[in-house]
Amino acid sequence: NRAADAGRIRILKPFSRHASRGGSPTPAQMAAYGPLFRARVDAMARAIDRRPVLLLLEVDGIGSTRGVARMGSLPQWEADLRYEINTMAALPHTVVYVEGGYSDSNPVRYTARVLNAIGVSKIRGFFTNDTHEAWTTKEVRWATRIARRTHGAHFIVDTADNGAGPL
Repeated sequence: NRAADAGRIRILKPFSRHASRGGSPTPAQMAAYGPLFRARVDAMARAIDRRPVLLLLEVDGIGSTRGVARMGSLPQWEADLRYEINTMAALPHTVVYVEGGYSDSNPVRYTARVLNAIGVSKIRGFFTNDTHEAWTTKEVRWATRIARRTHGAHFIVDTADNGAGPL
């Protein structure tokens, strides 16, 4: 791909945390999966190395965490996301955003608290609407309120699938 598209910047959207531990894992399940998750993050970082990349980390990484919180696993989930953010932010030519959820899911205060806990201030910001199809205007209003609670974190809204609006 690099040879065919020389000079292009890749956009990667890893889905490691939720996809492998989906649903609402227990603290024991989180602890058991932690080493594999960190190994995958480290392998991705080695593969990226010094290449320019835009990273949109962890589809449903925060948007789907209310069940994780109910199980008592949110601190471990946040620690894994913090590890991924710190690892990817240390790469020299990456622009990093982390999934922040969607306007029709978690409240602003909850989302901002999780984003602050995982270190959104260390990266470019967060992105929204990755697996939902909310109206863009609603996402922008919601994300703007979150940005105010995250010391002005930048955000982007995924509009790839929301042309017809929510179902």
